[in-house]
Amino acid sequence: MAEKKSEETLVDVAQAYSKTEHFINENGKKITIALIVIIGVLLAYFAYMKFIQEPKSDEAAQLMWKAQQYFANDSLNLALNGDPNGNPGFLQIIDDFGGTDAAKLAKHYAGACYMSTGDFQSAINMFEGTSFDDMMLESERLGALGDAYVETGDVSTAISYFEKAANHTPNAFTTPIFLKKLGIAQESLGDYSEALESYERIKKEFPESSIGREIDKYIARAAAKS
Repeated sequence: MAEKKSEETLVDVAQAYSKTEHFINENGKKITIALIVIIGVLLAYFAYMKFIQEPKSDEAAQLMWKAQQYFANDSLNLALNGDPNGNPGFLQIIDDFGGTDAAKLAKHYAGACYMSTGDFQSAINMFEGTSFDDMMLESERLGALGDAYVETGDVSTAISYFEKAANHTPNAFTTPIFLKKLGIAQESLGDYSEALESYERIKKEFPESSIGREIDKYIARAAAKS
């Protein structure tokens, strides 16, 4: 019986091999062409990143320094739109160098400019149009979106972004800030028990932070209403 089963297995394997061999014989040329195309696409991608995107990003970073200087000096219109001397602003960097790391950073700066000028929807568009591998920058971007949505009156969406910002890269510098903003936003919607949890997390995890040292009054307020 075992011998018969073994013979049946060999027949099945032989048939399967025959079908595979037939497929390759019939489609060998197509398979080879497909592999060449795939390899070509991959090589083109890596060449593009190495010889085009990286130099473009370097060029954009060099051009952006003046806009960053204007931003630091609170000259927001010049930072956004450039100056009469031909120095590009963040918006031109975004248009001319889309897809580069410098353009992503320019979007973040542009969002901050729009926040400062009160154009909160444009700020949201900029912040939502980018993301960062750098964990601190990404948590800052998420928190900025929370601030922007608060300004538009969409506190529920703001809460979701403050939660993401607080949990993205827990650290003693930014996490207490976002947890406090989260708690205040939760209180504004009457969610006092949730706000209490946010404040108590600061007390428990970041007691030595500047916010942690003064969080007791927020805990008391939320506890009294929850």
